[in-house]
Amino acid sequence: MKRIIYNLVVAACFATAFAQQPKPPTVTDDEFQKVLVAVSNEEWEAAVALSSKLLKQMKDEDKRLVRLRYIYLYAAAGMVTTGKMEFQDFAKSAKEFVGKEVECPYRPITLECRGAFNFICPSNEKQDRATVAASNKTGTSILAFEYTQLKEPFDFARHEDEAASISGTIDAIVPNPNKSRFLVMRLFITNGIINLKDKTPSVALLGVVCLFTLACSSRHVSTHKADQEMIANFQTHRADFDELLKMFRADKGLLYFSKGHTRPENVQSIGVTSERLKQYQALFARLGLDGMGDLSRPEGSKEEVWFFTSIEGPRESTFKHYAFLSQPARGVVNDLDHGASKSAPYRVIEDHWYLALDDAD
Repeated sequence: MKRIIYNLVVAACFATAFAQQPKPPTVTDDEFQKVLVAVSNEEWEAAVALSSKLLKQMKDEDKRLVRLRYIYLYAAAGMVTTGKMEFQDFAKSAKEFVGKEVECPYRPITLECRGAFNFICPSNEKQDRATVAASNKTGTSILAFEYTQLKEPFDFARHEDEAASISGTIDAIVPNPNKSRFLVMRLFITNGIINLKDKTPSVALLGVVCLFTLACSSRHVSTHKADQEMIANFQTHRADFDELLKMFRADKGLLYFSKGHTRPENVQSIGVTSERLKQYQALFARLGLDGMGDLSRPEGSKEEVWFFTSIEGPRESTFKHYAFLSQPARGVVNDLDHGASKSAPYRVIEDHWYLALDDAD
């Protein structure tokens, strides 16, 4: 009954918002509504299928096009988190959006950014950059870290707690190189504008607000841990980490296993049984891990294996993991909380074991 009432309200909002368009659109109100309802309900496959279809039909001058592009990317990232789309397929489909304009949904502005999901936050002292951690409704997966370079500085403090959307041009879409389904992509936007929601919105704007709401803004308790705490956990459970590595290397065709998702999807085809996966999961639970994956180049050699966690790093949108490296391909620092970067993401634990920072910057 609640869904029926919701759909009726959404339909009414949308019909009112676009009833006065001067000429018939190539995409009808009902078609666009179905996309928005699907993505709001996190029906990822339906949202991707519908938005993909409408993107081919919608005229360039249609004002809904910029929102539809974002919806496709958001829903496709949702499919990745559930294992219904592989990272390479996501990367291929996302390429066509680079260089195109996009508009994100309305979200509240906040100055307290750590642990904030689906909020618009300032990301530098100049106040000309904004960032958003766009998650699903439950906050269990981050679909995108969104970084926007604004055209001009914005007074975040003055507009704290107000709702706004961000529009701009997509500069880059970077899928998570670690292929962890906890975090799918990083979205970089240039020429950004923060569009404040009208406190007394017009009928047209009301329709947009009713329809273009994806996930509720929320906060969570920080999971950050100091390096030494993570190292102590490793040293306590060194035998279990060694066992996991031994298992992963023995299962030669298994390239990724995290939160129930595997690569390849059909692991029985490579001789990995459900009982074997349960052994992995038991060790993950004991060690506080989300999963593990082969980050070697070429893939499959398992010379660089990451053990994924949900432990937040020293800066926004960074995470700390464990890693086994035959030889570090990038720089090593003394402390991940002080000085680690994308070019120097490792800290030695012992032997070939390291802490590793997942960092977009």
